[in-house]
Formats: sequence, structure tokens, C-alpha cells
Amino acid sequence: MPREPAAFLREAANGRTALAILAPNVRTWPMALILETGSLGRGPSVAWVASATAIRWKRGACMPVYMVQFSYTPEAWATLSKNVMNRRPAVSRLLKQAGGRLIELYYSYGEYDGVVLFDAPDDITAGAAVIAAVSAGHLRAAKMTRLFTAEEGVEMMRKAGMLPFAPPEAAGGGE
Repeated sequence: MPREPAAFLREAANGRTALAILAPNVRTWPMALILETGSLGRGPSVAWVASATAIRWKRGACMPVYMVQFSYTPEAWATLSKNVMNRRPAVSRLLKQAGGRLIELYYSYGEYDGVVLFDAPDDITAGAAVIAAVSAGHLRAAKMTRLFTAEEGVEMMRKAGMLPFAPPEAAGGGE
């Protein structure tokens, strides 16, 4: 009998042998089918997981996450204030057509009017989706940033620590 998914994920994260096969759940979030091998000699066990942990694992391992900070034009704000609409469905459709998935759309105060968080299979796909959105003409600015998980950041730091690099010398004697 499969164990409770949260406990299984904790054990898998603590070094147990596990294989994760990701499959889309058309109704809600992606789900992960996790097959654990050699669980205390009892053979394999299987658990379907639909949790934030599985989703974060999927994003970190399979789909890069992006943040787009955007600003509307004054004309777009005038249109939106007269014809109030939720832009989330339109943004979600665009990303889905491109091969990505909307995580969330937020509005904000400050330099940018909002932030879109999404995942996409690669930088080219993410960039194409942003260019498509900007080319509609309602955005004054859009700034895309590739985000990394804490685990990816730790791995970058670990790898950087193994790469020797000398700072420039005061006398200007570089290579």
C-alpha cells in the first residue's frame, strides 16, 4: 500500500531511491507519479502526489521559472478602467499556446504595474511569449528574469567554488 505522499516525499528527499514521472492533470495542477524502489525490502511502492512540493520539484527539475515585470501604457490603463477585465485568462492562454504555464499574475505599485510568474520549457519559448505579449502594443515595458530555486543557487555556488578566477591586478597586467 502506498504511503502518505508528504511522508514519502520527505523520505525521498532524505536520500531514498525514487523515480518521479511527471504527468499533467488536466483539471488542476501537474501531478507526479513517484515510484520508490527497494523500500525496506518490500518491493516498489507508488504514490500520486499533487502537492506544492511536487510542483516545485517539477519546476526546478523540468521547467525553468520566469518572472516578467510589466507596465501598461496610459491607453491600456484607460481601456482597463472603462472595461474592467481579468487579464489572467488571456495571459494563461498565451503561455499555454507557447508551451508554458502561468503560475500567477500579480498587480503592484511602483516602477512596474505587475508581475507574471510562469514556467516554460526553455528561454526561447519564454522570450517568444513575452515578445508576443509586448507586440500587442498595450505594454510600455516588460522585463523578463529567469528564476532559480534555492537548490539551483546552492549548486551554482558549489560549482563556482571549484572554478579558479583571479581578480584584475592593480597594475593592469591582465591576460
